[in-house]
Amino acid sequence: MSAETRRRHILEELTTAGRVRVATLATQLDVADETVRRDLVALEQEGELVRVHGGAVSALGPRTFEVSLEERIQQGQDAKRAIAERAYELLPEQGGAILLDSGSTTLELARIIAQRAPTARFSIVTNSVAAVSAFSDRADLSVYLIGGTVRAITQSVVPLDASAQLDQIRVDVAFLGTNGCSAGYGFSTPGPDEAAIKRAFIASARQRYVLVDAAKFGAEFTHRFAGLAEVDGIITDAAPDERLARALHDAGTEVLRS
Repeated sequence: MSAETRRRHILEELTTAGRVRVATLATQLDVADETVRRDLVALEQEGELVRVHGGAVSALGPRTFEVSLEERIQQGQDAKRAIAERAYELLPEQGGAILLDSGSTTLELARIIAQRAPTARFSIVTNSVAAVSAFSDRADLSVYLIGGTVRAITQSVVPLDASAQLDQIRVDVAFLGTNGCSAGYGFSTPGPDEAAIKRAFIASARQRYVLVDAAKFGAEFTHRFAGLAEVDGIITDAAPDERLARALHDAGTEVLRS
């Protein structure tokens, strides 16, 4: 494979995920890690990316683009399944109210809950149309879909006033998705409406966990919805780099590995 082809692939992955990892690219491209590192150096010199520990992030700064739910479901399926499995272990043993944010990893968690949750033990609050569909065969579970405008690209519902609608709701644990997770900026997402409902979710939950695969480490999108200290923990498939790990530790935010 030519250097040009490899670098085009790297930029495509970067556009989709916001961050690339050396080890993952080496496997995808069937080359040595050092070959990938040389490609990253060359692309950084061209202004296409910024190298970080273990990989690279976009050179464009905070990003505004969104990838459709259908596309995200196809990305990193094994990692998302593993993260969702770990998240399922955090459900209250006695049952309770669970909040599920929209997103591909939280959708995987919804599917696991639908398959395994004990009869009538949990009630589900969500803004994900796809998650509601996952519970279609579980008439014994109470599922509440938040009202508002449906965003086709994310298959999520965005209320006109998220705070007003969620002020009357209190849940035991919330599982949130994120587009970016960085040491200096916290958790972020491209759209202001999505950010607003995530903030309202965090305010309504006794415990809050963000489901974030390692490809999102270091990524920053335009709208910040929480600082690292505003959630109880993250659930991820790989250890954060040193800077992010230190920031999470200083914030008192637990890192749970799948």
